[in-house]
Amino acid sequence: MEEKFENANSNELVETVKGVVNEAIAENFKKLEQLAVLQAKEVLNTEEAAVFTGFSKPYLYKLVSWKSVPFYKGTGGKYTYFKKSELVDWMLRHRRQTIEEIESAAAEYVAKHPVRKGGAA
Repeated sequence: MEEKFENANSNELVETVKGVVNEAIAENFKKLEQLAVLQAKEVLNTEEAAVFTGFSKPYLYKLVSWKSVPFYKGTGGKYTYFKKSELVDWMLRHRRQTIEEIESAAAEYVAKHPVRKGGAA
């Protein structure tokens, strides 16, 4: 690619940079449009659900075939739909405790179950 720029004049470089910048702007604008549409919708199709979850469409299809993700089938079973709130609940179902929560639970357990002196528990 450097060779391409070495032989280019300044006008060609400017046009190349403009093209790259315009493509990047168009791509980012498309992503913003998708996010705006997703924000307003409660029921998503597979492509929208993939964008929303960050999963690839093939992986989302695998999750559907494994019945691992909540989904709905349209009349005739051709189309797959997802309820956004159910996707959020599904993605957040395996919460991990923070260190502070673990320490607090341990302290509470020790306070309720003191160690007995004299041997057997």
